[in-house]
Amino acid sequence: MRAKSVRFRASCLAAFITCVASCKSGVDERAIILYAEAAAAYDRGAFLEARGAAEKALRYAPKFLPALALTGKAAYLIGDAEGAARTLARGVRASPRGGEAALWLARAYRAAGKADEARRACESLLAASPFDAAALRLASSLAMDRDRPAEARAFLDRAVAASAESGLAFLDRACLRWAGGDRAGCWADLRAALAVLPEDSAAYRAAHGLLVEIEALP
Repeated sequence: MRAKSVRFRASCLAAFITCVASCKSGVDERAIILYAEAAAAYDRGAFLEARGAAEKALRYAPKFLPALALTGKAAYLIGDAEGAARTLARGVRASPRGGEAALWLARAYRAAGKADEARRACESLLAASPFDAAALRLASSLAMDRDRPAEARAFLDRAVAASAESGLAFLDRACLRWAGGDRAGCWADLRAALAVLPEDSAAYRAAHGLLVEIEALP
């Protein structure tokens, strides 16, 4: 119950931040309120309710990207791949650099049986974000759909490399936090680094060694 409450508050905070940014860009206030309702419903897993609220938001702001993306995601998750693709395509047209909308558009196309469109959407996303792990995993699945295991493996290799880079960033920040006296922050970053670094890497061993030292301290 507590975990659900934390997730709900985090969702509300994210929606609030989106809304503040949208207010500054001139989005209709009614669309913002409805989007916040949709985001809260989505976080609860009430995808049909989320879709309905997000669609209402789009009546007041047809090109409001967060509402377009949320509408499409909710439609996808309730099994309406065609409807999801139509809405997410609008989102990509409204903001070609909208990575989340592009990712879910590729997923929706794949679920709708439109393999070529899914591949093109995924390629477009990777052209803008070459190390997007979610996009690389989807590209791997699309390659396997065409019975191309070597290509699928190459995409996953890139995803693993990207994860390793994020692990090194966590390790670097852990060292800075430790030097600054932030023991708890250092511990958290080391745990995050160990979750993504390859276990046979020198970086993993370094992170693990530092973590052992910290946990042994009084």
